[in-house]
Amino acid sequence: MKNIFLFLFLLDSLLGLAQKIPKFGKPDMAELRNESCSYDKDAKAEILLDEGFTRFQWSSSSFFKMITERRIRIKIYHQNSLDLANIKLVFLRDDHYEKILDIAGYTYTLVNDKIQSTKLDKDLIYTQKINDQFAEIKFTFPNVTKGSVIEYRYTTIKESFSNIDPWYFQGNLPVRVSSFTLQIPEYFRFTSKSLLTQQVQKKESTETVSNAISNGILKMSATNFTYILNQVPSLKREPFMSSLKDYLQRIEFQLSEIITPNEQYNYTTDWETLAEELRKHPLFGEQIKKNIHVPEWDQIRIKNGSVQEKTAALYSFFKKNFHWNQIDDFYALDLKKTAAQKSGSSGELNLLFLNLLRVNQIESYPLLISTKENGAVNMEYPFLKQFNSVNCYIPVENAYFIINAADPYNSSALIPQELINTNALQILKDTCRWVHLTNPAMTEKEMVTYRAEISDSGLVNGTAYVRSSGYAKPQKLQSLHKDSLQFIHEYFSHPKNDLHCSNLIWKYKDADSLFLEQQFDFNTTVIQNGDYGLLYYNFFMGLTENPFTNPIRKSDIDFGFPRQYRIQVYLNFSPEYDFEELPGNITLLMPDTGIIFERKILKEDNMISISLQLQIKNTVYFADAYEFLYSYYQKLFELLQEPIVLLKKKK
Repeated sequence: MKNIFLFLFLLDSLLGLAQKIPKFGKPDMAELRNESCSYDKDAKAEILLDEGFTRFQWSSSSFFKMITERRIRIKIYHQNSLDLANIKLVFLRDDHYEKILDIAGYTYTLVNDKIQSTKLDKDLIYTQKINDQFAEIKFTFPNVTKGSVIEYRYTTIKESFSNIDPWYFQGNLPVRVSSFTLQIPEYFRFTSKSLLTQQVQKKESTETVSNAISNGILKMSATNFTYILNQVPSLKREPFMSSLKDYLQRIEFQLSEIITPNEQYNYTTDWETLAEELRKHPLFGEQIKKNIHVPEWDQIRIKNGSVQEKTAALYSFFKKNFHWNQIDDFYALDLKKTAAQKSGSSGELNLLFLNLLRVNQIESYPLLISTKENGAVNMEYPFLKQFNSVNCYIPVENAYFIINAADPYNSSALIPQELINTNALQILKDTCRWVHLTNPAMTEKEMVTYRAEISDSGLVNGTAYVRSSGYAKPQKLQSLHKDSLQFIHEYFSHPKNDLHCSNLIWKYKDADSLFLEQQFDFNTTVIQNGDYGLLYYNFFMGLTENPFTNPIRKSDIDFGFPRQYRIQVYLNFSPEYDFEELPGNITLLMPDTGIIFERKILKEDNMISISLQLQIKNTVYFADAYEFLYSYYQKLFELLQEPIVLLKKKK
């Protein structure tokens, strides 16, 4: 009997995996009635189908062009996912490199148990220019409610045959069926790299394809390589995760060569060759060589001082006068235009800043980078599309400075936070080299001191001083720049403890080499619990919520840089209080001593001084060590949240 039930269960599972996907434009009652994702129970939406098909077609202008047909079908389970109905398709418009055609879509909804199908109105599809290089197509599905299914398809045409985007089977939504087919003509040779944790289904088929050429029809054999993954769970960002993209299941392709009956073209390259191409590229190397004249530059020519002092002064000037347009790239269309408009992409601003450095006789080089959000670079895979921006590399004795001219908050002395522990490619005059961007001396420090008076009625009033240095400063400057009230709310207020802050004063905001000092008043109350009062004291360090609450983790932990948090508290209590219990002195160590927490408490009459210090010295923990880190943080936050227990004296 057990074997029969097992057989039926497996049969049911196989039938579920083999469920036939409805044709485009056809609703499905089972999909509409389904109320949850069977393999990812907490999902608020599910991608029922993500299907792609890439093929190559003869092009008189670019040898071959690449055509990709994409179809996506999504089920909405929760009201919070209705924004999935707003679609944006970004494409490279510069020089007509890429275009998107044949957009169509449908909304399917159950109304009184009857299917209502609404076709996407083509008049509601519009294109919006982002900048000189990029544009986006936008459209919104009509009549979308909780329970709806939406689907759309489109065709992308690229005037290229070598830059195949990776196919991601996984994302922040679960995917019931993810299928990608690459049709490779008999003349093409591709290499592929799979990064998968699930079993992939592979299929191959051969057909004859025809291409119209100038003197007739070109027929060739082509092989379809199909890759299918079923029931792919979502992957969510985890605290201190270097990059979500690094952990997503995907397959990557690279064109190695084209062999025709008459000629052979080798597309296998190396980093030296790519660097040489960049040095000659009109949108990269040729832009750096230009003698850009900006009138304001004449006022800041710095003849004296060290390389560090001159670089810091130039960076400070640049941050105040030029603004990033929120676009990341490593090319520049026209640096003279960027200089005139005082705004540009990360590529344009950094290449312009290289001009400024060289005007001031500071040795500097472009540095191709991939931010953590963009994912790690595979150094064995010489392909420029792995990078998403460029920074400036300034050598100095046995060290270097890394400047991102598009970042208005960072210090010239700090490697940009989004690059810590990554590999970058330095483009030198006649070669290139890899640089691992890390420096243990660059830290984040939060030093807090506060004094408070606790009245007879349990009111707590005090004044706090916070010094934020290293990587703590640019993070806070970004919030402070937006809104000082929001800054207080984000960093200092604490709704759980009815903690309120006011009268914020800050110092050294624009001093690149100094800490950011914040001074403010605050008030809270002793929490009454019967005859007892509870006073919490762990404020203003940013250590109020445990980031590691999930006992299971799939990704490595990347703290980025060493971190140090220290708080010194002085509490003066009304004589009306006795101390029922004081937290004890303690030192808490990780097994590898890479994280150290210390608490010291001293009582004298009705004055209590408390010292807390947390040091994170080991900046990377692999996923297989997470069990130890998880246990450590459970204990750590028990200690951080341990209150002083008060008892009011009886009269």
